[in-house]
Amino acid sequence: MPELPEAQTIAADLDSALKGSSVRTTELLFGPALAGPRPLSDLHGKRFEGAHRRGKCVILRFGDLSLLASLRMTGQFLFGSSPAPEEGGSAGGGAWPRHVRAAIVLDGFSGPGGEDSLMFRDIRKFGRLHVCRPEDEDALLPSAARGRDVTELSRREFHARLAASGAPVKAAMMDQGVMAGLGNIYATEILFEAGISPFRPAASIARPESDIILKAAKGILEEAIRMRGSTVSNYQAPLGPGRYQERHRAYGRGGLPCPRCGTPLEKARTAGRTTVFCPACQK
Repeated sequence: MPELPEAQTIAADLDSALKGSSVRTTELLFGPALAGPRPLSDLHGKRFEGAHRRGKCVILRFGDLSLLASLRMTGQFLFGSSPAPEEGGSAGGGAWPRHVRAAIVLDGFSGPGGEDSLMFRDIRKFGRLHVCRPEDEDALLPSAARGRDVTELSRREFHARLAASGAPVKAAMMDQGVMAGLGNIYATEILFEAGISPFRPAASIARPESDIILKAAKGILEEAIRMRGSTVSNYQAPLGPGRYQERHRAYGRGGLPCPRCGTPLEKARTAGRTTVFCPACQK
């Protein structure tokens, strides 16, 4: 699932690339991809006003309507070209690329390769789109977008949220109700940088330790955004891949030497996810 840096990159790409465009037509190729009663066709004729991120979700504004996108495991926004009628066209359901679940054909837009459309591609079909009015966004956003960003928390607030949790510190950091934006990749990297075991009870983290964790979080997330996120598995932003995976020091490196002390990194399960950590550095 795209985490905070990836969702921020996607929103920034769309915000800059789609300016001045408007919706000509839309296609829904997989019905369950659209949640709620409003059809995609409500966007027809609407002018693109901008895109931003809430937690791990991306929100696009078209005139007086919003398009909420919960990307979940494999959701992507990519640019593409609408198929010609003789190739299937909208009347025949659309000869769009494989795994495209919905598409928005735009006027006044030309992508890097001359594309005219924004495609929602989702291999595993877990992602959801929702058309709504802006004032209804908060009620319709999934839990992954309702908490406050970890980057918005003060040191006192961050520590208080950990202290109130009954979970291990990594699980607490990935709980979107505690703090929004973090998933397995960045929680792993942050705790490695901070030298804190992912299995420590969050309530046992002392204030000086939580200050170290928060400083590591803000630094890592800022750098990851600068590098367009981590392209691992299926993540791909509209204007190209990320490079932060080149900086990973723990995530995905189980069995390899710790870059700090040389001890083999170990793998274990916590919060239902594989966790990589150094048994020597992360006591």
